[in-house]
Amino acid sequence: MDGLKETRFKSGFGYLHSLTNLSLLGSEDGFCDIEILYNDTFKHHPPALEYLNLSNCNIRCIEADAFSPLRTLQILDLSHNEDLGFQRLGLAVYGLQGSALHTLHINHIHFKYALCIFITKEDTVYFKNTSITSIYANYNSLQFFSPGALLNMPDSLEFVSLDGNHLGFGAYLEDLNNLQGLKQVRADGYTHHRKTPAHYRSEENECIHNAVEICRGNFSFCSSVTSSDRECYIFANGTDSRCRKQKTPWNVPDPVSGNTTYFVLPPYLTDFRSRQNQIYYRITRIDINSNNVLTRLDLSQNLLTALFGPVTGLNNLQYLDLSDNLANHISQTFFINFTSLQVLPIE
Repeated sequence: MDGLKETRFKSGFGYLHSLTNLSLLGSEDGFCDIEILYNDTFKHHPPALEYLNLSNCNIRCIEADAFSPLRTLQILDLSHNEDLGFQRLGLAVYGLQGSALHTLHINHIHFKYALCIFITKEDTVYFKNTSITSIYANYNSLQFFSPGALLNMPDSLEFVSLDGNHLGFGAYLEDLNNLQGLKQVRADGYTHHRKTPAHYRSEENECIHNAVEICRGNFSFCSSVTSSDRECYIFANGTDSRCRKQKTPWNVPDPVSGNTTYFVLPPYLTDFRSRQNQIYYRITRIDINSNNVLTRLDLSQNLLTALFGPVTGLNNLQYLDLSDNLANHISQTFFINFTSLQVLPIE
């Protein structure tokens, strides 16, 4: 169905005892225009519902208890609701705590050309009490996570897809080792061409809307949270706790000691892929915690210019793809520590 005329499920839905999959998704030119999911939207729901697709429905706000009745829900797709954003998504997860949800699709819930997109620990606070194993958050122009945001991810999380974002080096990388269950990460760049923007977005929907003063390093929500945001947030907390300025500015600690860069990987991460992501570095000395289990690393189709190394700690790495990079120099000692390597595409 291309949406619903009403924004609340009527009592008839409760009689659909055998219905497990429900798709209300619209299209770019479709008619799905739900905008707000209220706390009682799913009061009368198919009791065995496992799959719900609400993508492309112009959803802008989800009240905290909107998904609370859906205890059997396993897969939820909120993709292509570009005015939803991570703040209001974080509130929606409140109602998913303790449910059967294992897969969450949140692709393109921000304007494709937006600036200053980041995820705070307030946005992820309710994820901790879910059983989510897979998250697809592609094409959100995401640039970084604030410190502590990743610490709220559930221990059940095994797979993350972050294709088409703009993630860079930052302090959030120090939180990766706390993702105890994470096994696979996909973080490719844009693998297909984007359309030319058809309209301009106001500044409010970019930096100010996302409440970040990057240059100052302060996080302030009071001046930028819209009335609908404020209404949404108050359902979960009773007070608009986001209207406080963070006392300590966010400063990225220097991760480099001398000429060495240190990384600590999640303990069970086996597969990391970041292709076509315009990674523009010379690979110098890198030390990685030796108790990792990474077996596959794909950094192909990037802009790596030279491979000096050495890289230590990847003792279990079996597949390393560095093909289609710009590297015009490879040190004789670069591969000296890759003792388990079996496959090495370097065209």
